[in-house]
Amino acid sequence: MGLFKKGVMDMNRIKIKFNFNVWSTVSFFIVFIIILPNFEIILKLITPANENWKHITQFMLKIYILDSIKLVIAVVFFSGIIGFISAYIVTFYDFPLRKFFKWVLALAMAIPPYIGAYTYSALLSYTGFIQTFLRNNAGIKVNQKFFNIMNVCYKIKMQQVAT
Repeated sequence: MGLFKKGVMDMNRIKIKFNFNVWSTVSFFIVFIIILPNFEIILKLITPANENWKHITQFMLKIYILDSIKLVIAVVFFSGIIGFISAYIVTFYDFPLRKFFKWVLALAMAIPPYIGAYTYSALLSYTGFIQTFLRNNAGIKVNQKFFNIMNVCYKIKMQQVAT
């Protein structure tokens, strides 16, 4: 007969299990924090555009999109080369600590280098912590060419080499 009796749902047979424990609660909050910026984007889509957004779309959005595409291409290229060479060496050659390097190489995939590159770029940008501290507290005028966002590809490469 199943869950239904003559077209009416039998509520005595339906049991919904809510298992709240520490892991599910912590997981929920982590997912919520990760998704929170998406809610901000959706909210901005339904509100009228202000002067800042008009300026971004008119002058900067094309450059940002192209830089993001360049960044993705650079990450895929360097990750592919480094990953292929490392996997080839670990697979076809026998050397000390080979098993250790198998695990270390797999672990590097869990820590995406572009996150490190964006973090470095955020810290080193004009409004970032490092430059703000140098300008306001140390009185040092910083040359912007050393902190350019276009150096992200180099930072990704260095992050990959470090891992």
